[in-house]
This record gives sequence, structure tokens and C-alpha cells, in this order.
Amino acid sequence: MNNFYRIIDANINRASEGIRCAEDIARFVAEDKGLASELKMLRHKLRKSVAVIEPFLLSHRDSLHDISRKTKHVKRAEKESYAQSFIKNISRAEEAVRSAEEALRNLGKEEIALVMQEIRYSLYDVSKKGLTTTRKEKVLSYFTNNIYGLTASKYSRGRDNITVVKAMLKAGVKIIQYREKKYTRKIMLKEAREIRKLTREYNALFIVNDYIDLAIMSEADGIHLGQDDWPVQDTRSIVGENMIIGVSTHAPAQAEEAIRNGADYLGIGPVFSTNTKEDVCDAVGTEYVKYAAENAEIPWVAIGGIKEHNMYHVCKNGARCIAMVTELTMADDIEKKAQSVLRTLEELAKNSPEPLYFKIGNNRNSWE
Repeated sequence: MNNFYRIIDANINRASEGIRCAEDIARFVAEDKGLASELKMLRHKLRKSVAVIEPFLLSHRDSLHDISRKTKHVKRAEKESYAQSFIKNISRAEEAVRSAEEALRNLGKEEIALVMQEIRYSLYDVSKKGLTTTRKEKVLSYFTNNIYGLTASKYSRGRDNITVVKAMLKAGVKIIQYREKKYTRKIMLKEAREIRKLTREYNALFIVNDYIDLAIMSEADGIHLGQDDWPVQDTRSIVGENMIIGVSTHAPAQAEEAIRNGADYLGIGPVFSTNTKEDVCDAVGTEYVKYAAENAEIPWVAIGGIKEHNMYHVCKNGARCIAMVTELTMADDIEKKAQSVLRTLEELAKNSPEPLYFKIGNNRNSWE
């Protein structure tokens, strides 16, 4: 018996199954017609490529005596999201196609092996698309009736950043940005890693401001860029497809450019005047918030001078996520203040217009 045929048979089946699982998620869960069609085409191409040797594959199949037949499978520790399942099945297909490709070359079937190579490269592209979609769905879920909390040791009344962040998280804040400029890199990395650990415990999003290297080393969920920082596309080439990229914008043209370049979310502001950031531009007012609500197709956060007493004006123009610095960091009881703001935000959201990105996002089932 030529065991290379057994390898090919097993892996063609494995790859086909993986592609079909991913295809069904793209079709029925993500409702992405283009992605589902691409996967269907690859599945058919895979089967067609080995049609000429299928009799050999069937004659060498010996499932009954497969030494892995009775292998005990490890039980999943927790339920997977559809996004995780999609990526896992594509990875499974990639590995199987690679194994089949090598076995075909050992049999001298170079022409079929080249087709396998083409399919493998196509799966790499599909995997990238899946990661991009997963990332965007993740952002959408966090930027809904949420506080975007930022660190500011200078305005924390002597409390360290870890203490401040822990209080925010305990209150229910689901987005934390680490923004420090005066500390040494070593101290920033230590703090960022501690905050990363905390945000994982509380299932919150962790964003690092400006420093791409710090975001990577601390395993942050995302990086936030200013108008004078690295371009989005160049940043993406460094951080990869998993990391979220946010961009501060102060005018419609900047928002449009950031979206065009692949940003995952926007900072809209400063809405009101603020002193917590050096070299900040003039306040843009709530008109820009209204513009974002009516035109931005990706999630965004209103930022700059927002307090509990003035957040009504921001929310009534469509904001569903607001950034706060001193309103939280300087509060006597940070946890209590954050809880109060979250309640107010939820109440205001009931009577405020839905931003465009919210409507678009809710037209599709979530992968999460």
C-alpha cells in the first residue's frame, strides 16, 4: 500500500471539512456573500484537483485501522465565538492542504501539487479577511454605550495608574487607553503589562496611545494614533491584522482619510476645551459629533472636555461612546463616578439618534 495516497486522502477530507465549516459561518453568521462564495469556489477547486486520482485515494483509504481513530480528544475549556471557529477552521484547512501538497510531490504529481499551492495561498488571503472582519466586529461591540477611559497620572490626585484603572474596570468601563508621556519606557512597559492583565480579567479592551512598540510588547488590543503619528497603513504593516487601530480626528476630511486608510475607529474631538493634553487643537464643538453620527461608517468615540454635566449635549448628537479623563481620574470615588456616568449614558442613548456605524453593524449578525 502506498501510504502517500492515504495522506492525501485524509488531508483532502480534512481541508474540505475545514473550508465548509468556515463557509457556513461566512454565509449564515457573518452574512458575507463574497467571502462565502470565495470559500465555496476553493472547496470545489480542491475536490476537482484530485478527481483524476480519486480511485487511488478510495482504494487506499483504511479508516478502520487508522492509529489515531481512537485518540481521545481534549475537551474545549470554553465556548468559542464564531470568529474563533472561522479562523481555526481556515488554519486547519491550510495545514491539511500543505500536507497533501507535499505527499503529491512525493508521488510525482507536480501538476496537482501546484494547484494545492494555489489553494493554500488563497486560504492565507481568506484568513486575513476573516481576521479583519473579526477585528471590526470586536470594535463595534465595545463602542456601544461605553466609557473610553484614559490614564492621566498628572491628574489622578496622587493615585497610581493601576489603582485608577482597576477602579474604572470594577465600575464596568470596557475600554482603557494607556496614555503617558513623561515616564521612562521601562516604567511604561511595566504599567502597560499590569493594565493588560487587568483588562483581560475584566474582559475589557486595552489601547496604547502613540507607542507602537509598547502596544506590541504589552500585547495590547490596539494602538491609538494622532494626526502627526505614523500613517495607518504603515502601522498596520507592523502590528498585523489582529490589532485595532484608532485615529484622532478634528475635522471631516481627517475622518474620511482615516476611514479610507483602514482605521478601525475614530476619535472625534476635542468636543470641548481641555487641558489634559499638550498641543491640543481648538475645541470643535458638537457639530463635528453630529457629522460623525451621520457620516462615519466605523465606530468612533467623542473626546475632549466631556463631563457628566455636559455629556447630554454630546449624546443627543449621536455619541454612543465617550472618552473621559479628569472626570474619572480626579473623582473622589472613581468607581462610583464611572458607574454614575454609565447609567447616564445608557439613559441618554434611549433618546439619542443611532450613529450610522451602529445601524450598519446591526444589519449583520455578530461573529462574537
